[in-house]
Amino acid sequence: MSQTNQSFSLLLAASIILVGCCKDDISKRHGEADVSFDSKWDYMDVVFYNESNGTVSIKLVHPNIGGLAEHLRFKNIDPAEGNVPLLYVREGSGLQEGRPTAYLDVVIDEDALGEIYVIDTSVTMISTLTLNCVSNNRISGEFEVNFVYSQLNGPIKFAEYIPDTFKLFNGKFDAARGD
Repeated sequence: MSQTNQSFSLLLAASIILVGCCKDDISKRHGEADVSFDSKWDYMDVVFYNESNGTVSIKLVHPNIGGLAEHLRFKNIDPAEGNVPLLYVREGSGLQEGRPTAYLDVVIDEDALGEIYVIDTSVTMISTLTLNCVSNNRISGEFEVNFVYSQLNGPIKFAEYIPDTFKLFNGKFDAARGD
């Protein structure tokens, strides 16, 4: 192979590799998902955090009217590109007991916990998270999650508009690293 052909081959290989990788910077922290009982939810604040055990947590915030917001959280996620089956897993103790690898919190006035929805294990559809891009400052991916009203909730339901079981599907996000 001539020197020119060899140089061209190396340049072409490097270009293919660069096109396949995601950029480390992110200009927009956004997400969206279709909801089985509502129209599309747009997530305005999408961040991820590196955890001390080497995993990441991802949080997507859907602001709502009337002082309520839905916080979708993925927890204990291996920061590698690929498909992650989401399971209901009991872990830790105290406030962490019973928290799954994905859950949805209804938050009242930005700081009070309303109710919790956990992964619904009674449905045949598997809940999944797919990480398409993982870098130091950015994680992007797709998700489909089936939720059920948690038995850990108290007697008052604040978000009456959310049924006891529902599904988020066709979900996608672009998350920036949180502080």
